[in-house]
Amino acid sequence: MSLDLLWKSKDNKIFKLGTLRYKDSLYRFNINLDELKEAIINGCYGIGNFDLKKIEYTDNKLFDFFENRLPSQSEIDEIIKTYNIDKEDKMKILEITKGKKFKDNYWIENLNKKNMERVNYSND
Repeated sequence: MSLDLLWKSKDNKIFKLGTLRYKDSLYRFNINLDELKEAIINGCYGIGNFDLKKIEYTDNKLFDFFENRLPSQSEIDEIIKTYNIDKEDKMKILEITKGKKFKDNYWIENLNKKNMERVNYSND
């Protein structure tokens, strides 16, 4: 599964900052450097502890930036019941919740499931 990290500027321009993948027990995050640089010019504060020196990151655990976007345990329990998913499937939980935080212009989507022709969609 792959999930895209998106950010929306104050003038509603949407930037695809990177793609998170999970395969063979390994998380990979690829930064879209051109989009991130443009987003920073438009007010984005960057992506957590990720910097502009590296484009690809790998780890056997979910990166802190994404881990911190998971809902509370009680919300996770409700999602597991509602969607009948594995409690360890953090990627699916992020896909369902979109990793949204209050007063935050970042969100996560599986753009492979969306019509890629659609450019102006809302994160609401």
